[in-house]
Amino acid sequence: GDTVTGTAKSDNGEVQITDGKLSGDTLTFVENAKIQGMDIRIEYSGKISGDEIKFTRKVADFGTETLVAKRAK
Repeated sequence: GDTVTGTAKSDNGEVQITDGKLSGDTLTFVENAKIQGMDIRIEYSGKISGDEIKFTRKVADFGTETLVAKRAK
């Protein structure tokens, strides 16, 4: 199917990703994190190309940033 599940790990702990979906070469999911006692919604949208995914992530109303995830060989 097109449903994506998993966990996200950071210095703030580990959380289940939600709303994960794969459509063609586009991957989207949400990380609902708790940072310094605040619930923060982080929305990811990424384009898969070869061994990497170029993500844009929107961190609540704080801002947007880009990052690249690369497959470990």
